[in-house]
Amino acid sequence: MIIFLGEADWFTHLQQNYGLKRGLVDVNGEPVDKDFDDQADMCEIIRALIVSGKFEGTDDLNNLNVDFLDHIDCAGSDGIYSFF
Repeated sequence: MIIFLGEADWFTHLQQNYGLKRGLVDVNGEPVDKDFDDQADMCEIIRALIVSGKFEGTDDLNNLNVDFLDHIDCAGSDGIYSFF
């Protein structure tokens, strides 16, 4: 398995731009003090956004409504990411 890890201070930017309520969490939605060295940053970002209620219809990692996936857009022709 290949895991892509970044060195940037992405969490500070994530908190400032998206107002995360709960911060980083593990796979069970429990708060953690820092990001995991052995997990892809994108997974940690998505979990933090989910538990902070940034996706419509879900804020519980243990009870996900897969319809929230319809609210994730990838970069398009204008190169902008949208999470809402």
